Amino acid sequence: MVFMSGAVIPRESMSGSMRAIGDLTPMAPAVQAIRDGWAGNGASAVTLGIMVAVFVVAGVAAVRAFRW
Repeated sequence: MVFMSGAVIPRESMSGSMRAIGDLTPMAPAVQAIRDGWAGNGASAVTLGIMVAVFVVAGVAAVRAFRW
């Protein structure tokens, strides 16, 4: 997931199909937000919304799966 999202290998050097697969990983919006911030731009609302949605879904799944 780290390699496909663009955190290690720049997305620009990947083929189109690799970028399409990397876009489906939950880490891709986080990498995009970091890259936007590094470039001096604010993170887009869509990127932040996707990160919040992933957090909520993963949190609900964790609460249901790990009861103690």
